[in-house]
Amino acid sequence: MLVATAVAVPLTVATTSSRPATPAVAGPAPTASAAAYLGATDIAYLQLMIPMDVGAVRLAALAQDPALAAVVADHPAELARMRALLRAAGLPDGDLHDGHELPGLFSERQIDEVAALSPPARDARVADLLREHLTQGERVSASAAEVAEDPAVRALAVELGAARTSELARLKPGLGSG
Repeated sequence: MLVATAVAVPLTVATTSSRPATPAVAGPAPTASAAAYLGATDIAYLQLMIPMDVGAVRLAALAQDPALAAVVADHPAELARMRALLRAAGLPDGDLHDGHELPGLFSERQIDEVAALSPPARDARVADLLREHLTQGERVSASAAEVAEDPAVRALAVELGAARTSELARLKPGLGSG
């Protein structure tokens, strides 16, 4: 629980100061389509949610139970939207959290461990980890929905928070247990 708080706190803390007169992150010069301004919270949210979603999709693909993959079926479209927001601000979408083990964010080691399990045990572990991912995504999105500076990021956070709530409801106890 301490880690979950540590992840959510920077989202809140990042907005306690007033918005800077110029963007905190330099992007390409504005053009006719004007580059998006993303505040520190917006960037932190997107750069955390992207690797969280990538890991969840990879985990779900390891499961034999198709219902597990169905729970995260919308994640690829969400990834495209999050990456587009970063690109519009001139920011890369690389995984700054590579190697970190945070709730809902899975390392290569964790994915490899799941892949090595027998199919029934693998599905059960995938279900447990997806539950963790969805719960953390719901928490982080709720925080970003309150404090994100960019209206598009705030709207996406609201949408993804609601999606995670719905996905958690579909990930019923026993799903993945064979």
